[in-house]
Order: sequence, then C-alpha cells, then structure tokens
Amino acid sequence: MNKLKMMSATLGMLSAILTPSMRADEANKTTYITTHQPLQVQDTLLAPGRYMFKMAGPNYDGHTVQIYNADGTRLEATIQANSAYRSVPSGTTQFTISDPQGGQPAMLRSWFYPGDNVGLDFGTPKGAGVNTQKGDRKGKAQNVGQPAGDVTSTRD
Repeated sequence: MNKLKMMSATLGMLSAILTPSMRADEANKTTYITTHQPLQVQDTLLAPGRYMFKMAGPNYDGHTVQIYNADGTRLEATIQANSAYRSVPSGTTQFTISDPQGGQPAMLRSWFYPGDNVGLDFGTPKGAGVNTQKGDRKGKAQNVGQPAGDVTSTRD
C-alpha cells in the first residue's frame, strides 16, 4: 500500500512538472507551412519550401512571429504583425494568402491559430504595389486539412 501511495505521488508530481512543457507548442503556436511558390511576408520573401512559424518568447508583445527553416535550426525572419480579428474561431489553422498578381509573389495576409478569434495581420510590406485599378490583392483563406492552391500548413 505504501508503494502505491509513493507511485501515485511520483506520477502526480511528474504530470505537474511535464504539463507546462507539453503545452509549449500551443503557447508559442508553432505551425508549419509548406509553399510551392515564393511567399512574401512583409519585407521577407520566402522561397518555396517548408517553414516553421511560431510566436516569439514571453518577452515580446504577442505580435512578434519568428519564421524558421523546417527543422527550426535557422531563423529566417522576425516579423512584427498587427492584431486581426474574426467573429467565429475555427478548429483549424487559417492563413489568408493573396493571389500572385503582375509578377508579384503571393503575400501572407493573416494567420489565425485554431480556436483563436484574435490572430495576426501581416499587412503590406513597404514598397509593395497594390493594384488599385483592379481592386486590392484579395486573399483566400487556407485551412489545415483543407489545403488550397500552393500552400499547406500543419501543427506539430
């Protein structure tokens, strides 16, 4: 009986210690995105490939995104975004990406993490042309599990 109590106490302590680390991906919203075409994220042009997006550490303001190569060993860019809002949260990651126009690459417009109604708006990079004669560069929402076009995303 004494061993059972000791084992239960040990398991309880281990779960209390490990629970915060198991939630780390949710806290920093780590998401992988694969693009088969160049993708503009503010002033950064990402070549076709797989990238890891995650929120910067706790010393940042909640609007700073770090983009890494697929295995997370090389920081490609640090992006300062604005808040974006949606009225109904989705159960999947949602990226809004503009269609490429006039020789310009597709642009990442926004990112919402599953269950969040507050996301990130990446805006327009300095010097990027928006064709006002044909209207703004409209984006299409793309969800995990429902890839559209040349971009897919996953969470780990």
